Amino acid sequence: MEVIQAPSAQIRRAFLEKRIRDLCEGELERWVELSDGFSIAHLKELILAVRCLGGDLSETAERLKASLKQKHTSENFARSRMGFGRASQ
Repeated sequence: MEVIQAPSAQIRRAFLEKRIRDLCEGELERWVELSDGFSIAHLKELILAVRCLGGDLSETAERLKASLKQKHTSENFARSRMGFGRASQ
């Protein structure tokens, strides 16, 4: 099974620059740093939560990271229970 990796910092930076045009360089770098490991869908969720709903950037990024970790743990557990863990190793 092939795993698709999260976008690199360079790709996240380009996406964020395109979507949030009013960020100064320092703010942009903070968004890129806090979004390490995020997919494009997670970046969209981060933008929506912070820019549209007024959430705190750091808190929102941490909440998303926690949900990512929980999801991966749940998927690995489910795969191992169904016998898929051995097949992918």
